[in-house]
Amino acid sequence: MKNMLGYTFRGKYAIVPTFIILFSIVACKENQRQGKEGTTQVPYLKEEYKMSRKDSMMLSFKGVPEFDIVRSVGLGRYRVDVHTHFLNDTLDILEPMFAYPIVTTQKLKFYEDGRLISTRPLAIDMREMRTLGGKDIKVPGIPQYSISLLQGGRGDYFYKVSGSDFCAVGNCPEFTGIYTLEGQVVLETISTKGLLSKNYISLKEFCNKYKFERFNDPIQEEQLFP
Repeated sequence: MKNMLGYTFRGKYAIVPTFIILFSIVACKENQRQGKEGTTQVPYLKEEYKMSRKDSMMLSFKGVPEFDIVRSVGLGRYRVDVHTHFLNDTLDILEPMFAYPIVTTQKLKFYEDGRLISTRPLAIDMREMRTLGGKDIKVPGIPQYSISLLQGGRGDYFYKVSGSDFCAVGNCPEFTGIYTLEGQVVLETISTKGLLSKNYISLKEFCNKYKFERFNDPIQEEQLFP
């Protein structure tokens, strides 16, 4: 995986982050990374004006009860697609990032030379929550909000998935999944539980083994929400 040419990620929907991400991993001794809200022209509107990327996305799905969004990152012959299925509804929670639209399922699809080589549902338990309209639904307990491509100090590359338990900042359970470009699991961990399998290495072992000094400084990153 060393010295590979850069891969221009592709996906049907590409966005600029619209919320601030605070993600800290003590094992890697890394400072927090922040994203800034961006704007984009909306070509399918007659009026030419700027609006937030999220607002323009939601115009596309106005009146649609549910929909899928695919985000991608990759390198050379490899890429991963994150498929997220949404309900066009609102949860009865305070955090706007996770309230609307509602994430119902998320899975990873790994590709080599355009050929699907592995599919992996994210290892998250479901939980029952309520919409503003009073409807009870089951959703992932920790929705994932970003996928990124990392490069270690030895020249190794990995995908990282990040999620949070219905809060963008603060002391809430966080999910971190790290995978090889071929789709093998390196580790999956929840901050309040630890590693989800005894076969995985810890974050500290991962950072030491692959010489990660700037773990939260990805070379590619895509947000999974509109």
